[in-house]
Amino acid sequence: MPSGYLCQDKGLPTDIFFPMNLKAKNIRQAKHYCSLCLRRMDCLNLALATGEEHGIFGGMTYSERIRYQVKEALKVSPIKSTERQKLNS
Repeated sequence: MPSGYLCQDKGLPTDIFFPMNLKAKNIRQAKHYCSLCLRRMDCLNLALATGEEHGIFGGMTYSERIRYQVKEALKVSPIKSTERQKLNS
């Protein structure tokens, strides 16, 4: 990653963001550092774009990133019933 990411600039150990023990305390520690980083969304977008399945990126676990993607996808305007009828005609 380029510079500007708090975790790299501060030289934080990667095991903070890739905890072997997924206890809430360990996840909270990583999320805390992410919350202070100005490039949090860049990090999140990188993880989403690459399909990263492990670790905390942009303050989210893998399962949280999946839920985030689903939520974002649902923001797309659904087809109205009248438009659907036109398509089916």
